[in-house]
Amino acid sequence: ARPFLTLHVGQAGAQIGNAIWELLCLEHNVQKSGLAKPDCPSNGFYDAMFVRNQNGHFMPRSIFLDTDPTCIDEIRVGPYRELFSTRQLLSDSADSGFNYMRGRRDFRRNLLPEAVERFRWLSEKSDVTPTAFLVHSTGGGTGSGLSVSYLEELRSEFDSRLQVLELSVSSGNSGLQSTCELVNSMLYSYESKDYTSLSFSVTNSAMFNLCRSGLSLYGGATFAHLNRMLAMCFSNLTVMERFPGTMMCNIANICSNVLPF
Repeated sequence: ARPFLTLHVGQAGAQIGNAIWELLCLEHNVQKSGLAKPDCPSNGFYDAMFVRNQNGHFMPRSIFLDTDPTCIDEIRVGPYRELFSTRQLLSDSADSGFNYMRGRRDFRRNLLPEAVERFRWLSEKSDVTPTAFLVHSTGGGTGSGLSVSYLEELRSEFDSRLQVLELSVSSGNSGLQSTCELVNSMLYSYESKDYTSLSFSVTNSAMFNLCRSGLSLYGGATFAHLNRMLAMCFSNLTVMERFPGTMMCNIANICSNVLPF
């Protein structure tokens, strides 16, 4: 199986990442402590998403990166704190405040060298260069500006060997917390087009509509529901590399079949 390395950037990326790894642990029979569930057979290809050490501990191939420490601290003390290494959780001390250029420039010196080093550390644990999967929101300053800077640094480090996929979330036509969100999304889309191979984009407004029409959650849908739906999307996008089957195809097949030439 070709390994993935997930990059969860910003508040939305970290919260979606929580839901993603909760689901992946259930699918692969991994406990919150990072150990395999007793009396359960191994399920799928662990190497695609996890690194297994000599003690039998499964560590996710992931990096959490945020300028505001709040969401990262929730992971550090949350129920899955033993699953992750402290080297995978990176944060600063201030929020970017919906400012694209603040996320693009101000945190470049403090966070990005360490984030690139963590990516190199995890990529060296596999035989081939892993496929990076960026999970983030394009409305905030961190999820948009810092994500572009991170992809830029990774491209300069790994050249064209690194394939980058992304699952990006935008606010859509409703629920805007700031008018800067639309500008941030446009700036990110323009500056990231040379760094990503394939992008899966969703909007919060469309997801809320889906909750009301498909799940009958009239007035009761929250961001927790959206995060779990996006975790299912991520699971379905990566299932071909995580489980065997005659009908499975890899990411390269998806790129060649979906994109017109």
